[in-house]
Amino acid sequence: MKNRVLFGVNLPQASVEAPPTGNEVVEFAKHAETYGFHSLWVLERILHHAVSVLDPLSLLTFASAVTREIRLGTAIVMTPLRNPVLFAKTIATMDNLSSGRLILGMGLGGGQTEFEAVGIKLAERAARFSESLKIMRQLWTGEKVSYTGKFWTLNEVSMKPKPIQGYLPVWIGARADNALKRAVKHADGWIGSGASTFEDFADGSKKVTTFIRELGKSSDFVIAKRLYIHVDPDPEWAEAVMRKWMTSFYGPRVSDISNTCVYGLVDDCIDKIQRYADAGASILILHPVDDYQNQLRIYASQITPSF
Repeated sequence: MKNRVLFGVNLPQASVEAPPTGNEVVEFAKHAETYGFHSLWVLERILHHAVSVLDPLSLLTFASAVTREIRLGTAIVMTPLRNPVLFAKTIATMDNLSSGRLILGMGLGGGQTEFEAVGIKLAERAARFSESLKIMRQLWTGEKVSYTGKFWTLNEVSMKPKPIQGYLPVWIGARADNALKRAVKHADGWIGSGASTFEDFADGSKKVTTFIRELGKSSDFVIAKRLYIHVDPDPEWAEAVMRKWMTSFYGPRVSDISNTCVYGLVDDCIDKIQRYADAGASILILHPVDDYQNQLRIYASQITPSF
């Protein structure tokens, strides 16, 4: 018997050629909801030399306006690059406009280039992340918020509206052991990177499960994974499409795409996805890298029914 897993899909967001159009996003979002997917997702890259990447929060807000029930998530946004007060306001607004459908996936962010471009030291990212999460949660739940930290100080400030969900779910992307433990301690879910291998995800999932038990966290804690996927009757073509995307987006650091991505025949893709479900994933974010609308139809008609 196959383990229960929910499926989300990443919105058309990034392309080696022209960026996705508004009409493409609308069609994709509406069809994803009609097909019964759990959630729509976005990622974040602010600067990139080879790929056009739409802003995640603008894109998700745009998609929320043409859908009604499907959940909306970020996986992930680079929290240390933002002012937490302004960020908390944006997220609360998005949750209200979407009628309480938002899942906030947060992470430390990656490259030196983006941190330098916005005037923030890369070495400060962990401390900024920690302060930001504390401030945002206090602003979302408190009436008069005071906070004194290394980077920000608040003195009896109030923010309205609050997130319509009341308690807004926060998932964290992390890799190192101490970061995984922090994710379990302070968040509601963990998101495995799309660039991580199956073995990395399985190892992280085991550690997260151990931390859940050690810290007495709820069994509702979510283990999620982004999966780049391209289904095609020609396996060689599917591999070429995937390799082009991974090389363009990640560069040479992700070379073992056969152990990182899902591509090829329907049955082969189902088998690979099942490995992630067996390794503990409760939500899988399917990320099409080309031919968005057709891939979405294939996922809905030939992939997800097997789960």
